[in-house]
Amino acid sequence: MFVALPIGHRLLVRERAISLVDLADEPLIMISEGPYNLGEYVAQIFRSYEIEAKVAHTVVEPQTALALVGAGDGFTLLPESYSRIAWPQAEFRALKQGVTANLFAVADPQGLNPIAHRLLEFLDADNPRC
Repeated sequence: MFVALPIGHRLLVRERAISLVDLADEPLIMISEGPYNLGEYVAQIFRSYEIEAKVAHTVVEPQTALALVGAGDGFTLLPESYSRIAWPQAEFRALKQGVTANLFAVADPQGLNPIAHRLLEFLDADNPRC
């Protein structure tokens, strides 16, 4: 997971990863919670470290969260893939805590092409990259 902060935020002066403890008193722009979605996952991260998030806004879409980050309204936590896109007025840092997610695949083996078969074999293998 990555932390998105407004450009110029005091935590960005360091190039290192940012800890949840560093974010404890910062306003969080939260993705709305629901079963098996990003918002629930982020809420669980805070609960697992016994940190009460200071939720300033709750939004449905990550793009809305990033717009609010850019406006200086707080920070948000998003998957690393969002950090690869240039977002105006937002900058990303890795989250210090190692946060993992389970991946699941459901497929009908009769209708899979060779690439999908290889993906399922990769996910099924004892692969440290997953």
